[in-house]
Amino acid sequence: MAGAGKGRSRSGRVLAADDPRPYPPFAEVHPLITRLPALRKGALVFAALIVAASLLNVVQFRSIDRSTSSMFQAIDHNPTGDLNDIAWRACGWCRERYGPSFALGTLAPGSTVIVPTPSPFTTDTYTAEWFKVRLISYGRAASVVYLPVVDATRAFAASRFDPSVYIVASGPGGSKGAPWSLAVDPSRRPATPVAPVDFVGDALASGAYQNADAPPGEFVMLRWSQGQEGSTQKYQDLLIETSVLPADLRAELTQ
Repeated sequence: MAGAGKGRSRSGRVLAADDPRPYPPFAEVHPLITRLPALRKGALVFAALIVAASLLNVVQFRSIDRSTSSMFQAIDHNPTGDLNDIAWRACGWCRERYGPSFALGTLAPGSTVIVPTPSPFTTDTYTAEWFKVRLISYGRAASVVYLPVVDATRAFAASRFDPSVYIVASGPGGSKGAPWSLAVDPSRRPATPVAPVDFVGDALASGAYQNADAPPGEFVMLRWSQGQEGSTQKYQDLLIETSVLPADLRAELTQ
């Protein structure tokens, strides 16, 4: 009979009569089998990445819980009902972003703030407007004036003027804001000395910010090419009262 020496496998492959294999090799049935080593390696890499990400999250969230535990509680007791004070103690990025404004609002509410431009505070419309909003709402500034100056940072550095002796408030900054300092006329220094880094927190907790009634002044906001001690940043934002500036530097930055 024709074809008596041959048969067909389940896959349709023609088998010789003397072929000892009743079925074709498994790889012929499913080509993915030949890729198993590569697939297994990829799966192991993916699993390792998942485990590493999980461990990182565990470490990260434990750190967050230690620093901001009250933010994740359904009910938390606070010694005050003042939202500014609560936010300052519980919210790290609030301290970074609003520090200069709170300091200004405590020592010189109603002041005029001059921002020489171009500057890092006016890189775009959004940045400039929100910077102005913070100074007016939390810093209680009467007005914020953007004034074109060729290069305020260079002019301040070239003057070799050191405002350190006038600094009464400061903050280390972070991802939401640069390190900052507030320098004021000696007549504005608080009656009770306090470390600059503790000034805003103390003012909010004691009610000094809420009850501020000091006379207004004129300030300039600029980038100072001098890093704070212990900071990796080589600069800081400086809000300085113009009355302490040398006359020629004051004229260059404010006229």
